[in-house]
Amino acid sequence: INFDSTNKNVSSKNVDSAERGIAKVNEGLPQINIAYFLDSQTGIPLYFDVYYGSIVDMEHCKTAVNILKNIDEKAKTCFVMDRGYFSGQNLDFLSENNYKFICMAKDCKAFDQLIVQNPHDKISDPENRVIGTIFGIKTQGKITSTSKLYHLYLFYNDENVPFMCKEKQDYVEIVCKQLIGKRDQKHAIRNTYDKMINFKMNEKNWIVDAKPNYEYLRQSRKTSGYFLIVSSEDLSCSEILQAYRFRNNIEIDFKY
Repeated sequence: INFDSTNKNVSSKNVDSAERGIAKVNEGLPQINIAYFLDSQTGIPLYFDVYYGSIVDMEHCKTAVNILKNIDEKAKTCFVMDRGYFSGQNLDFLSENNYKFICMAKDCKAFDQLIVQNPHDKISDPENRVIGTIFGIKTQGKITSTSKLYHLYLFYNDENVPFMCKEKQDYVEIVCKQLIGKRDQKHAIRNTYDKMINFKMNEKNWIVDAKPNYEYLRQSRKTSGYFLIVSSEDLSCSEILQAYRFRNNIEIDFKY
């Protein structure tokens, strides 16, 4: 089952589930969240859930699983989820309830360690090619010190790396120019951009100068092109990648 959620701004009054939240498109209105369950093979919707707009994807995961239990407690289900649902707590909850899963990972210690252990020249060995310009390796590990042991699928796609690095550096350089002359009395700007930009401030917290943190850009170049999928399923890199790619059907349904 492909599982994901999105949010929608609501202008209608008296919608109980409409609340303030972090909207993809912020129109200054309250929002509702909508979760979809799609059959990954056919793309046919199985169920949808409308819930409070303030609840983030990660917190809704347990609710969604319990809803599915009520529909069919004996269903042998594998959830395919994006990184919005990625946490050790969520994945352990699924595992403990005998649900299988395939989930794209966010940045985490295990991800960083795998990248260090598998630099570009190692992972892109011809023997590791999955399809096209995508290379992959499979291992096992924990995503947190307290999580269960899962299958980890590390992929590297070098096709878009030059473009990704260019886009990131362009972004940092543009932001640097835009921030000079702004006042950052409450440290909000520095807290947001501290990792990627080196600031020079005056005694009144005005930004006098801003330059890219080139060490940040160098590290970003080393990690560009990598992505990690965590799963309870013991499959090949090719099978995991194909299963995750079918998840795009749900994005098409959201647009519709």
